[in-house]
Amino acid sequence: MAERILIVEDDPATREGLTMLLVTLGYSVATAPDGLTALAALKAEPPDVMLLDLILPGDISGIQILQTARQAEPQVDAIVMTGYPSAETTVEALRLGAFDYLTKPFDLGHM
Repeated sequence: MAERILIVEDDPATREGLTMLLVTLGYSVATAPDGLTALAALKAEPPDVMLLDLILPGDISGIQILQTARQAEPQVDAIVMTGYPSAETTVEALRLGAFDYLTKPFDLGHM
C-alpha cells in the first residue's frame, strides 16, 4: 500500500502541484487548506507523512497543528514548509519534532 501523505497548504497552486507530483510517484494524498480541516484529517485517518505550511488562514497555525499531531499521532513524520522562514520558527518546528523544514518557493523537480 502506498504511503499516505497529508498536504496542509492554503495556496491552491502549491497544494495542487504537490498533490499531482506525489500521486504520480504513487503516494496516496489527502489535502487540507486550513488548520481545522487538517486536524479533522489527522483524526479521521492519520497519514504517514504530513507536509505542513506554517502560516494558514483561520485561528490554527501550522505550529499548533504540529503540536497536536506530535501528541496524538507521534508516528506521523512532519515536514514543515514556509514562505516566511526565520530562525525562531525553524527551531520551534524542529523542537516539536518536525522531520525537516523547507523554505518556499521550492523546486518540485528536486523533491
